[in-house]
Amino acid sequence: MRNIFLAATVAVALGWARPAAADLVSFDPDGLGPLVAVQGETFDWQPGNTLLIEDPNDPTNATILFQANLNTVTAPDGIGGTTIVFAQGTNGNFITLVAALDVTLTGPGTFTIDPNTGVFKIYHDTDGGNNLTGLGFAADAGSTEILSGFAISGGGGLTLAPPCTSPGVPAGCIDPVALDQFAGIAPTNDYLTTNTLTSTAGSSDVVAQVQTVNAAWFSNLVAGSSLTITSTKGFLPFFQVEPSAQFSINGVVDGGTGGAGTINLCGPGQLNTILSPCINGTGFYIQAESDASTVMTIAATAVPEPATLSLLGLGLLGAAARRRRQMNASR
Repeated sequence: MRNIFLAATVAVALGWARPAAADLVSFDPDGLGPLVAVQGETFDWQPGNTLLIEDPNDPTNATILFQANLNTVTAPDGIGGTTIVFAQGTNGNFITLVAALDVTLTGPGTFTIDPNTGVFKIYHDTDGGNNLTGLGFAADAGSTEILSGFAISGGGGLTLAPPCTSPGVPAGCIDPVALDQFAGIAPTNDYLTTNTLTSTAGSSDVVAQVQTVNAAWFSNLVAGSSLTITSTKGFLPFFQVEPSAQFSINGVVDGGTGGAGTINLCGPGQLNTILSPCINGTGFYIQAESDASTVMTIAATAVPEPATLSLLGLGLLGAAARRRRQMNASR
C-alpha cells in the first residue's frame, strides 16, 4: 500500500511538471562572450547532495536543501545530434546550482512544496563546489549569481527499507550500512561513525519560476522563463559522490548548516544501541545522493509562467519523518 501511494503521488507530480519544448538558449560559460546557442534541455548536472531538515516542533514542516556542480552543456551539431560545448572547469569556469525549498510532509513517504516559497540559484564560480566539505556552491569569493527563482508547487516521496533489527523482521528489510561508499577519493569512507538506511525508491518534481537572470550568461532568458531540473535516480548509501558536510541554508550563505557527520542525522536512542553509531534517516535530518539534468524554456510572453524544478534528491527525502516516527515507536 505504501508503494502504491508513493507511485500515485509521484505520477501527479510529474503531471504538474511537464515542460514546454525546450528552446535554444544563448549561454556563455564565462560571461565575457561570445554566447553559444545551446539546447535548453542539455544542461547536465553532476551527482550532488540533498538534505531534508524536519522542524522538531512541527512534524509536518521541513526544509529541503540541494547543491550540485554542472557537468556538461551541449549544443546542436547541425546533423541531428549534439556536441559538448562546455564541461565543468573548462578555462577555469565552474557553474553551481543550490536550492532551499520549504515543504509540507503530507503522508507516508510524501511531501508537497509550499507555494511561492523557497529559492534556487545558479552561480558562476572560479573553483566550483566541493562535495565533501559542502563549500563553494553558493555565494563566496569569486562567485557571481547568474540565475535565480522560487518554487511554485510540486511534490515527491521516498521509500526507505526498514532495518532488519526492527521488531518482527519486516519484509524487504535491509540493515544499516556505511553512509559513504564513494570510492573516487581516498579514504573511501570519510564518515566512519555514520551509517544509513537504504533507499528503495524516490522521485519528485517541484514547479519553480525564473525571477532574475544575468544577461552576460543567459542573454535570451527573462523573468518568467522556465527551468526544469529533472531527476531520474538517487541513492542511499552514497556511491557516486561524497556526502557533504555542509549546505547553504538559503542559497546565499555558503555552508550555513551541517550535513553528513552531524548528530542531527541520528534519531533518539540510536547512539550506543544495536543500530549505533549513527543512522542517517532516523534523526531530524536525512541526507541523500542526487542527480539531475536541466530543461530551460524561454518565456513566450511578459507574463511570468510556472517552471519546473525537479530534484531527485528532493524525492529521496519525503519519507524521512514518517519512517523515523515508525522506527522510534517500534522500539
